Amino acid sequence: MQTNYKISEKELGRVIRNKRIEKGWSAEKLGSLYGNAVRGYPVQQDAIYMIEEGHLPKNIKRRLVLAGLLGIPPLLLCPDLQAEADVSIPEHPLDRTEYTTALNAYWQKGYKGSPEHALNDLHERLQTLHNSVLYASAPQKEQIKRLLCSYHVRRAYIANELGRASLALSHFHKAITLATEEEFTDLHAMALYRRGEFFFDRAELKHAEQDLQAVLQLTRSTSSSSNKTRKYAPPERIKGRALNILGLTQVWKARNEAAFGQALKLIDESEKYIELDPGGDIYTIELTPQFYLINRARALVEVNNVKLQRSTQAQDILDELEQHQARKGKRIHNYERLNNIFILARSHFGKGYYPIATTLAQEALSLMEEMQSYIHLPVIKRLYEDLSSTSYGKSDDVAALGLQILFLEYAGMFQK
Repeated sequence: MQTNYKISEKELGRVIRNKRIEKGWSAEKLGSLYGNAVRGYPVQQDAIYMIEEGHLPKNIKRRLVLAGLLGIPPLLLCPDLQAEADVSIPEHPLDRTEYTTALNAYWQKGYKGSPEHALNDLHERLQTLHNSVLYASAPQKEQIKRLLCSYHVRRAYIANELGRASLALSHFHKAITLATEEEFTDLHAMALYRRGEFFFDRAELKHAEQDLQAVLQLTRSTSSSSNKTRKYAPPERIKGRALNILGLTQVWKARNEAAFGQALKLIDESEKYIELDPGGDIYTIELTPQFYLINRARALVEVNNVKLQRSTQAQDILDELEQHQARKGKRIHNYERLNNIFILARSHFGKGYYPIATTLAQEALSLMEEMQSYIHLPVIKRLYEDLSSTSYGKSDDVAALGLQILFLEYAGMFQK
């Protein structure tokens, strides 16, 4: 939330008081939750009254805790929050084979260090690619430009993992622009798909649909296009992924049985494009049975109309998933674990088992923190909002879940 004028501390105090009363909390309860979060033991209710009179803590971390507990937009209490600047890295020589291998390693195996370290390494590699393309021969130049597209998309993906949406969008834009200018239809489709997936994860469904429909249009139009466009026709697994995620966007919007059924058809259509071993190419996209089944199960529990949810069928799919061989790469495996937890949490929420759903959401957040990946944070925030609106919403466990979300959303602020 942004404002065009500076809100006084006294006004902010009134906002805090109104939010506390709205939640049905006494000053003593807020003091307990707030105190335990910031220093390990409760603060007196008089301290809460002082805050509500306009004497807010100067410490930005404590303000963020108050915002998280009470559901106040963090920027309202902490207007000075700013993203950290990107780090510049010096250049090193280019080896195209090594660059392709490294690109696939980031995708399939994860990171040797932290995601932040990976982000910096990719920045260095992009700089080297940019410098090398100026002096390369024509055949080499084309291959380097293709690597540039893929590296921009991979860096966008990791930036999104770290919650840096603006940086991610910047790299997506560069990849899409370059792929369009060079008629790399396959990479254009790949970049559009990844950006559509990015918008879907953020619940920006209109933008997600636009990008995913554009992917499908590209896959249909290559046969009547130029020789170069046909040379770089998108692999079918990209079309399958686009159909799959487009189906999920329709699931989120479905309000009746007919719309839900059409959404499931899109997801089921993607199954015929499953490719078990795509090899180590520069698309860094695959469509596996696990991906199809996980999203089929998600669809059954994430549809907004509770009457359309099919929790038992989703559980059957999770049981079927256990029969599939474990995926290569710890990071990919962890993402599958995350999705399984999301599905179980949503399933239990739909059945009214709110404490179990809350515990599973906390488990998912712990795994996300371990992975240093925040792509799926909006999914948990959506579940938290739904839990907050239930009879269990005023419990300490749901309040603790809200704080855990806050600590991940502003991870850099809370690192010791």
